[in-house]
Amino acid sequence: SSTGLWGGRRVTDAFTRNPTAIPLRFIAAGELGRSAKFTPWEFIMPSWNVDAQFATSVNRKYIFSNTKINKFLEGYEKFIVVASKGMGKTLLLRFKKQQIETEKSNILTIPFHKTADYVELPVSPSKDLIVSLHNFVFWEDLWKLSIAISALLNFPHKLDELDKKTSCRELGRTYLPEPLKDELLAAFEGISISRRSPSEILDIFLQSGKKTIEKTRSTSLQIIRKLFLDYISSSCFIFIDSFDQALNKVFPDNLDVWCAAQHGLMTAAWESSRHNRHVKVYISIRQEAWAAFAGPERGNIRGSVLLIEYSQSDLENIFLKAISQYETVKTIEDFVGFPKIYNRYLRSRENIFGYICRHTINVPRWLMFIGSEISNSRSGRGIITDDKRRKKQTRKIADIVNRISAKEAYEYIRSQMRPFFRGDDPVVFLNNLLPKINSSVLTLSNIKRVSEKFCVETEWAGSQHPFCILYNLCLLGFVARSPSSTKKVQLFKKPYEFDWDHEEILPLNPDAYYLIHPSLHFLIQNKNYKFNFNKVRIGDGITWTTAFEKRIQKEKVKLFISYSHGDWGVVNSIVKKIEDCLLDKSILHDIWLDKWRMRGGKWIQDQIIDGLTNSDFLIFMVSKKSLGSKPVAVEWKSKFKQKFTEGEDSIFPFIIDDTSFDELPEFLSNIFSYKYDEETSIRRLVDDILFWKAEPCA
Repeated sequence: SSTGLWGGRRVTDAFTRNPTAIPLRFIAAGELGRSAKFTPWEFIMPSWNVDAQFATSVNRKYIFSNTKINKFLEGYEKFIVVASKGMGKTLLLRFKKQQIETEKSNILTIPFHKTADYVELPVSPSKDLIVSLHNFVFWEDLWKLSIAISALLNFPHKLDELDKKTSCRELGRTYLPEPLKDELLAAFEGISISRRSPSEILDIFLQSGKKTIEKTRSTSLQIIRKLFLDYISSSCFIFIDSFDQALNKVFPDNLDVWCAAQHGLMTAAWESSRHNRHVKVYISIRQEAWAAFAGPERGNIRGSVLLIEYSQSDLENIFLKAISQYETVKTIEDFVGFPKIYNRYLRSRENIFGYICRHTINVPRWLMFIGSEISNSRSGRGIITDDKRRKKQTRKIADIVNRISAKEAYEYIRSQMRPFFRGDDPVVFLNNLLPKINSSVLTLSNIKRVSEKFCVETEWAGSQHPFCILYNLCLLGFVARSPSSTKKVQLFKKPYEFDWDHEEILPLNPDAYYLIHPSLHFLIQNKNYKFNFNKVRIGDGITWTTAFEKRIQKEKVKLFISYSHGDWGVVNSIVKKIEDCLLDKSILHDIWLDKWRMRGGKWIQDQIIDGLTNSDFLIFMVSKKSLGSKPVAVEWKSKFKQKFTEGEDSIFPFIIDDTSFDELPEFLSNIFSYKYDEETSIRRLVDDILFWKAEPCA
């Protein structure tokens, strides 16, 4: 009856759910009846592992396989594993190494004593190296040297006297940092074998300084490469992983170095594997670095690349595999406690995995974090039949999914994607942008105004449009026609679709809706208590239904601004204040202002008529100039017809100069009008608009 905890789970709970979790040595006859001495954690169910580097072992049941992954595991053509963070690169490399060592005898795998060569870099490279580190050819040469020297040091050379003399003579012509030269001589003499990995050798080079490196590149690269080609004469498999993490630690804000270094590793691995048929250099590369690679060999290297990407069906199978591995049940429903979750905001039920998955960005690691937290939250397994307990569990799961997905989204931006902010602080970005977002569904007018305020208030030096960053990081979606049907669907980028053109990628459609990813909702709500969830289910691939459209149309306020161009300065200022007031009240809005919405290629009058027809209300910016403008008169008179055709008042006269109320046209004299006096009149105008939006006047 121990109450000790292991990974947040009670010992008694683990035993109750799965007695077989106790090792066999403890269930010999009478063993449990005696005072057996063992520590509680020896029979605890395994905790969910969210990082393959820390897994004690890797076997086939851990691996999710689709066609591409099967080809990678079964063959040797693909050896450059490309994926975003958390997609399973390390797990695949570990399993591939283990698979090769099991299936093949008399082969050399590097590193000899570890599952992969997890790269570490000097904390502070010498200042004279900084310029060189921006050049991927520099990194390519260093990695070629490091890979070749590591293979030569690890390889069991059995040479005759002539080959020994030849190889040692060639090594005598090289200029290498200590102690690499001595170790190579000893290896060729057959005296000793060094087990240095490529990253250890790379570390030695980087610490030796630019002068030594350049001398080595000019005098020794070709010699070492020739020895590598001549004397690595049987199977040699090299595994290099987590280089991007090492770069993040040392160069967190230097995107150019981050990319150049990975490009150098990639080309070095490909060249080494291509030129020596006995060697395969397996590496992991971040997808974002691969997307930026524009080297002349990209087309050739692509044939050796495994680009990891998962469909939602794949992700569900990955989640099921984890449940099967770590829990005592086989279904998601038994693991969570119910098949469908009730969404209090939407007042509807949805499939539990669909709810979990749409709070992630299609990254398996996010699912593992959520699954681990759910595992620790329950003492039992199976479907909950009691209504009261099920409702309580539903609220608990919703809290876990929202909280953990928000935490992962924050960490994803703050640390994993930090290099892409090019020196700007992603925490400052989040802390200043998120509080300005007031609803989960936005219009183009909303994001333009929020973006403008953000850039002005923070003096943002990055992308002109911060929502381009959210879109590129899979955290902002939009509604568009499905590529495969006529239906409208919600589209979010996938991690493997990262685009480097930050400022040009956001679709700017005045009629589109833009969607804040569910993983950000919890973060925004904590920073902005006015945040409005809009009662729309948000997630990649979800159909934009007629019901969703009706809900948004019911919430959205559509305004048409009628004014004289001679008053543009004051009108522009007033409209921005109206927008700010609507944003402050978390009101979804769409403002038709000719300077914002007019497009070439279509008659001006047709565009104006469309704007008038689709607007709820017209704000007539009254001034001496606008009263004397015939086009302005046509606009407000067209809207005034609704008074007679539909029985609705939809015009709000707003006086912006010294025009008196008595000077208003006869048709408008009986409508309550506003006199611009900075903030007070604007707040009153917005309040009245919202009142009539909610309670249309008959």
